[in-house]
Amino acid sequence: MNQTENGLQYAEYEEIDLRDIFRTLAKWRYVIVGATLILMLFSGIISFFVLDPVYEASTVVAVVQAQHDKEASADIEAVVEELGELPYMSAESCEQQIKSSGILQAVIDEMGLELTRKQFKRMVTTEQVKDTNLIRINVQGSDPEMAAEMANLLREKFVEHINKVNSRKMAQSVAKMEDEWLKKEEAELQEASDKLKEYKLQTRSTEFLSTQIEKKTEELISLQSRLSSGMIEKQGLISAISQEEENLENTPAKIQTVTEASGLLPAELEGIEIKDGTIVEEQVNAAYIESLQALNSNKTALAALEAELKAAR
Repeated sequence: MNQTENGLQYAEYEEIDLRDIFRTLAKWRYVIVGATLILMLFSGIISFFVLDPVYEASTVVAVVQAQHDKEASADIEAVVEELGELPYMSAESCEQQIKSSGILQAVIDEMGLELTRKQFKRMVTTEQVKDTNLIRINVQGSDPEMAAEMANLLREKFVEHINKVNSRKMAQSVAKMEDEWLKKEEAELQEASDKLKEYKLQTRSTEFLSTQIEKKTEELISLQSRLSSGMIEKQGLISAISQEEENLENTPAKIQTVTEASGLLPAELEGIEIKDGTIVEEQVNAAYIESLQALNSNKTALAALEAELKAAR
């Protein structure tokens, strides 16, 4: 009941005596103890005769990370070491990998377990050993030998999986290294090829110039020789022309022959004159014609020689 006094309200509580509680417990003590014993007995019977026992097998795996110096180096061994560095995996990542579907399925297939991956995963627990790089793998099962075999095989499959990952990474790194070194060698080879071409061009230019100089020298010597012989030939032609002109001046163009006439002769003969019983005949002087032809020939040769000498100069 609530009472109001001086404008204030008070709640009425019922008091419980502890002695009553203990008297009640003492009264029902045999029932409580009996019920407890019966339940414990029932649980024992269930555990030993009804439920299968659960065993736990454990194994450990070490997580080791290779540490490499990242300093740049042109040494091939340093390049290989850097490219071959294994991918970093934390302890948490390793625990996740151990319980990955691929590794669990590999254990199930190899042992022929009639379990699903989800059922097997519930049987597996992992934990990192404190202050170490060890990971403990725990497998629970009703058969202790099978649980131990599961744990060991799970560890082996995990190590095998990590090795495959590392091998794949190494193969990719080696392929990358080979590609980079191949490109480097091709660049160096191309540079050497360009330098060789440049050297050959310079050498070829020098040889070409030397050949041209020798050729021009030979042509110059030949030209000088031709000029010298041409001048001599010109003097000879000039002398020959002068000699032929002098011969023409001293040689008559025609000559007369006088023979005695006998018998009957025509009244008039062309180019023949009959006088006092003699026949006077004019004929072309062959020596004159020969000298004239020689003069013309020498003049023609002289003109051609002068033109040749002029072109040579």
